[in-house]
Amino acid sequence: MDAGIQRNIGAALASRHARREKADRFENAWKILTDNVDSLIREADAASAQFGSRGGLTSDERKIAEDLNAVLRAAALRDVQHEISAQAGNVTAIGKRIRRSTVNIGVIGQTQSGKSTFLRTITNIGTDVIPAADDLNPTTSARSRFRNDPGPAHAIIELLSRDEFLGEVIGPLHLGAHCPDPPPATLRAFADYDYQRLLASSPDGSAPARGPEEQSRLRRLRVAQDSLADYEQLLGSPDFRVDNLADLNSYVAYSTKAAPERRLYHAVRDVRVFCPFPMVDVRNLELIDLPGMGEAGLEIDRRFLDDLKNDVDVLLHLTRPRAGETFFDSAKNISILATANDATMGVERGDFTCLVINEDTKKGTSAEIANVMRKAREYATDNHYQLVSGDASNADQAREKILGPVLGKLADRLADMDAAAATAVTGDARVAAGLAIKAAGQLIAGANRWQVFTPSEDDLLRTRAKELRNAIAADLLDLAGRYQQDALDGKPVEWLEQGILAARRQLDLWAEALFTGPGWLSRLRGARAGDPGETPDDWCTVVRQQIRREFSQIDGSMDGAIGRLHQEIAAILRAGLSEGGLVPEDDQPFRVLLETTRSGGLGRLQAALANLVAFRAGYGNIFLRVGGPVVAQITYEHALTADGDALTPEDRAEVKKAVITAGIKVAAGAAGPHGGLSASAALAEMAIKVVPIVWEAQLTDHSPEGFSRALSRAFSRAVDLISARMRAEACELTATLAFLVSQFYDDFCRTPEVEREYARLCAPIASQLWPDVLDDSSTRLADGLGRLVEHAAATDTAAREVIAAASALAESRSGR
Repeated sequence: MDAGIQRNIGAALASRHARREKADRFENAWKILTDNVDSLIREADAASAQFGSRGGLTSDERKIAEDLNAVLRAAALRDVQHEISAQAGNVTAIGKRIRRSTVNIGVIGQTQSGKSTFLRTITNIGTDVIPAADDLNPTTSARSRFRNDPGPAHAIIELLSRDEFLGEVIGPLHLGAHCPDPPPATLRAFADYDYQRLLASSPDGSAPARGPEEQSRLRRLRVAQDSLADYEQLLGSPDFRVDNLADLNSYVAYSTKAAPERRLYHAVRDVRVFCPFPMVDVRNLELIDLPGMGEAGLEIDRRFLDDLKNDVDVLLHLTRPRAGETFFDSAKNISILATANDATMGVERGDFTCLVINEDTKKGTSAEIANVMRKAREYATDNHYQLVSGDASNADQAREKILGPVLGKLADRLADMDAAAATAVTGDARVAAGLAIKAAGQLIAGANRWQVFTPSEDDLLRTRAKELRNAIAADLLDLAGRYQQDALDGKPVEWLEQGILAARRQLDLWAEALFTGPGWLSRLRGARAGDPGETPDDWCTVVRQQIRREFSQIDGSMDGAIGRLHQEIAAILRAGLSEGGLVPEDDQPFRVLLETTRSGGLGRLQAALANLVAFRAGYGNIFLRVGGPVVAQITYEHALTADGDALTPEDRAEVKKAVITAGIKVAAGAAGPHGGLSASAALAEMAIKVVPIVWEAQLTDHSPEGFSRALSRAFSRAVDLISARMRAEACELTATLAFLVSQFYDDFCRTPEVEREYARLCAPIASQLWPDVLDDSSTRLADGLGRLVEHAAATDTAAREVIAAASALAESRSGR
């Protein structure tokens, strides 16, 4: 053969390789478009059905329904789907063609046309791999592929799955035999079906009632039933390698001779044989033995067309002249050529199909051969087919007169054939994609009209969540305003005020019982007589402890004040978030909401709640801050050193006034985030001035009566001063709580983007919170239309990518 053939074929295959990436892009884009159009149709059907099944449409909804139906009619989505489906096979085929690393020649021919002889002659393989026509009934059962490979000869067996066997082999045979029941859906059902009864039955009992073709299919089914045990385990098994080609017989043929030991061919999809072709110099050459058209039970007509598109660059159609018959007298031959014409995908018929006249004088006379050649030339000329002839059984003629001219033309034309196929397929694909773009555009344009009347569920959720945020904000502002007004009016927190009054009452009763009760002076005298030094200190300690005991209980009142504020805020939140148990009615009302915001990633709401809950821990012990400096002065030492002349009466009044009002001043402008700390510092600065207020003057009368009077007055002054200080602190706390509510209002309601977190918080319980809106069928209609538009936009994008990928593939050529 001409050395240029291998060179040109190699260049064409290299051109294919360079276009693989573009072919992959095109095929992937087509798949995405197909999926999007299918999804778009489902959404269109669903949206239309929603309007059709719902009664009581509003006037706006009726307008939408009418417009939607009109748009769907104009879009003709099923026509678009049909067009895309019609092009799917060609898109797949062009991808396989470009990804193919071999040049493939398909060989077809009726029984005794010389097809098997030609393949054996070229490949030098015996009848154990390519059986003679006399041994076949009526032809090979599966595709056999023969690749020119210099390595050791071997074969790869590709097997059918169980579903493929039932669907592609048994199902068509069953239907073709006109069996009264549906095809068996399982292997067990197939094994148990009584095909023998149908084969033996007839109206008069003398012969089968079915025609020859039905009888043939029933017999094939019976053979497959009887040998099921031979091949059942192969179905669905992995492909495997056979190194001895002589072992292939039972995998490739329907034998009419003595039954083979195992009928394994039923499980076989393809046989790939790799061996050297001693007569052929062209590498990357593959010959494909195609099953004949019309072979019942293997869906051969469909598979034949698929094979031609996906696996064949050139089709060789062999015929052998016989007495009383010419090539063109056979309806099957004409059908094969018609199918080949449908499979060209833009390639010229003369490049794709070659008529081969087998000049085997052992089977036909010279006159018969001459007659067929004359008619074949006329037919080839009229249809632009390539025509070659030679004796398929003669090695030289098979090489030089049949395969040589075919490879020569293929070498010259393969690159142009690939380009023609790509141009034709991508052109049709662009047209189909254009239809999809037009249909999607009509739906998107309709959406611009529909969305005016149909807010989506997300829109409604955001609106309702924002309304909820606003309602909570208004109530929190009212609550903060009440606390602020109480602070301006100098009104202490009620719970603290009540605690201070209760503590003072208890201390007054205690002091009255102690200092005026019977036996007090006598006990004091007795104690002083025994220990004059420690007795005054001991009784000062008793007084200090009692004051601490009573006033320290006020911290519980402070807890109550903060707890009351928490419950007031919780009531506001509970009114809006009435579902889901987010704000329970107990002593820890924020625990569920705090955990929900934490687990839901609602950072703004979580931080606001955490700051609110943490306030008590940072406020500190009120008595230790304001009462500690006072009660610490009730000692015998302070009584002995007090300077009664250090302050004038006017100074004393001023100090007392400063102490009482200090907390209010701090609350009005100097309080820190949690209050109290600045107030404590201000009061601590006055601690040195407390002594002359607690002890009116230096103790000079050391008699029991004198000490009793001084201690009683110091106790009374301490209780007065601590009460005043704590009341000032209570006023400060009122302002601090007002500040706390204002801070929670800012954090929980006014933080930027917080309304998004409200929507996410409410989404799981939205239908319970707002059943009048979010559980309404109009919302579902809006959502359906929204999804329809989303799928239309996705379809438009996918179709435009198909056009771009198709253009890139069509324009890409070797060297460009």
